[in-house]
Amino acid sequence: MKVLENALEGTEIEPSTYVNILQSQLSDSFIALLYFNAISDYSRNSEDEFEFRNRLDKYEFF
Repeated sequence: MKVLENALEGTEIEPSTYVNILQSQLSDSFIALLYFNAISDYSRNSEDEFEFRNRLDKYEFF
């Protein structure tokens, strides 16, 4: 998702379109794995923020 944001910066294309396509291609078990990764304490970045979870929430991934 971060790659999509960077690649589509300055264009009229919404990254959420591609995030929805990505989500539709993932299996239910992989989406469950992403969910547990996002809520895990191991997913915090160096500033102790949940960057990955915030991106998932931004694009309403779940």
